[in-house]
Amino acid sequence: MTRELTETEKTILVLDQAKELIRDPKRWTKGQYHREGPDRWCMLGAVDHVVPLPADAEAWEDALAFRRHVCDCLEDAIGGRDPDIEIVAAYNDQPHRTHAQVMKAFDRAIKLLRKKQP
Repeated sequence: MTRELTETEKTILVLDQAKELIRDPKRWTKGQYHREGPDRWCMLGAVDHVVPLPADAEAWEDALAFRRHVCDCLEDAIGGRDPDIEIVAAYNDQPHRTHAQVMKAFDRAIKLLRKKQP
């Protein structure tokens, strides 16, 4: 019998999967959530791709709240939260932002979560 993952473990898994989705710089983008041909995602788009929104209204609300939680963890890793702007998107889209910095932000978020685990 397998145990259910904790919220922290689920969050780490999503961060790992989102990071993996854009690990290749050719699969990362700025200024848009998602670009086709070939598929590329920003940080926020990668998280949302990994946590799709289901059709069921209750499950949709839960998935949306979980996406927000994952983004809060990324925001903690990149320097804080601001309720008036989407920090993750703003961080990703800064003109000087590099792919390596984005990968490190995912790593920092994962590291911060692992420190919280018992």
